[in-house]
Amino acid sequence: MNDGRQVPCGRVAWPANEALGFPAFLAALQAAGYDGFTNFIDPFHPELTVRELAASTATSARQCLDALRAGQ
Repeated sequence: MNDGRQVPCGRVAWPANEALGFPAFLAALQAAGYDGFTNFIDPFHPELTVRELAASTATSARQCLDALRAGQ
C-alpha cells in the first residue's frame, strides 16, 4: 500500500473466490445493458502452468455465463 501498510493476499481459484462475486458482477453488467467482452487477468500461480491456469479460468467463466443465460 502507498501508506506503508502491508496487506496479505493470495491466489484464490475463480470458483472459490466468494469475495469477488463474479456471477453477480456479470448479472449486474447484463442488467445495465452491457453485452461486450470481459477480460480476466490472472496472477501467476506457482502450482499451474499458464495453459492450465487459462483453461481453469475459461472453464469458470463459461460456467458463470451459462448460469446467467439459463436464468434469463
